[in-house]
Amino acid sequence: EIDPTMGGAWVNWGTALAEAGNMDDAEVMFLKAIKCCPDVAAKAMMNLALVHQSRANSLAPAGDVEGARTAIVKASKYLDEAKPLLDAAIQKAATGTGGGGPRGARGHTFTLGRRG
Repeated sequence: EIDPTMGGAWVNWGTALAEAGNMDDAEVMFLKAIKCCPDVAAKAMMNLALVHQSRANSLAPAGDVEGARTAIVKASKYLDEAKPLLDAAIQKAATGTGGGGPRGARGHTFTLGRRG
């Protein structure tokens, strides 16, 4: 079972996997973060968009234009889903109504092309 207080840990694990080039397992971790912790859903969705963008960036040069297009459509879908969550977080921050969130609610966003 997924601990609902550890969404940030799932995001961080997914980030580490993505930065190591393991996009499939990273995607699983980001989806777990969304499932368990609404406080990190926007960040996990942005990371999922980056996962799919990375896939598109790999597929297009290999000649899989349709696969790249599908990946970009998925990336766009996750960004569209994240936008209202980000807008709500900005509004909470502007009005001072945003609490600290549950323990583990933070997480990192990975950077495409960054490898250790």
